[in-house]
This record gives sequence, C-alpha cells and structure tokens, in this order.
Amino acid sequence: MDLDIEKIKRAEDVRTTLYVRNIPNKYNYGLLLDEFKRYYGKFDFLYLPIDFENKANVGYAFINFIHPLFIIDFYLHFKDYIWPKYKS
Repeated sequence: MDLDIEKIKRAEDVRTTLYVRNIPNKYNYGLLLDEFKRYYGKFDFLYLPIDFENKANVGYAFINFIHPLFIIDFYLHFKDYIWPKYKS
C-alpha cells in the first residue's frame, strides 16, 4: 500500500511510524543508521529485528518520526530505494 502524502499534508493521516522493507540482510544497525543520517533529529526510534541464529537482520525495520510531516521526505527518498552497500 502506498502512502497518501496529501492526507499527511492535510493532517488527515497523523501516523508517525513507517515500516521499511527490502533491507539487505547484511545491514546491521550501524549501517542502517548511516543510511538514515540525513533524518537525524527527525526520528526518535529505529528498530531493526535480528535473526540471531543466522546473525543477520530479517529484511525490514520500523522507524518512528517525531512529526507526521517528516515521513514525506523519508518515504519519497526510500520508496524503491536501491541499497548501496548490499543488494536486497
């Protein structure tokens, strides 16, 4: 499902958490945080689940922004994103 950016702009959608998918499983928390560095100060929570048996992430993460409007730029940047370090 795509995000309705216009609803966010009109404050009809006030959700602040996004599900980020297709993260290459070799990415660790530090690498993911580096990818998101342009958004420092705009989010307050990042969760990257790890499969400890395989020592790899499970391919998705959750990020929570401090204001719904901050989601827009992040969404547009990471929608159909090609991860530079490893292929997803």
